[in-house]
Amino acid sequence: MADDAPALAQTDVGIAMGGGTDVAMEAAHIVLMREDWGLMADCFRIARRTMAVVKINVAAFYNLAGLSLAAFGIIPSDPGGFAPGDPDIGILANSSRLIRQK
Repeated sequence: MADDAPALAQTDVGIAMGGGTDVAMEAAHIVLMREDWGLMADCFRIARRTMAVVKINVAAFYNLAGLSLAAFGIIPSDPGGFAPGDPDIGILANSSRLIRQK
């Protein structure tokens, strides 16, 4: 089992069991804390939900648009300067949904 760590480090997504070696758990991207492969379904469910939230949170467009419009004088500088802070509140609120869901 000592050879697991280098192999896990080279994978796109390495999965280790909690009962494995410390080196393997450190090198893995996902560590299942129980020796139950049924937990993989939960991992995929959490990953899908997380990616959906990340896609919603892509707010760089709003920051870039607000600052760009203000820089070119299309909108006054006051709203353009405050625009980057507005999406951050929405991002935090949207991301907090991941904590509440099980």
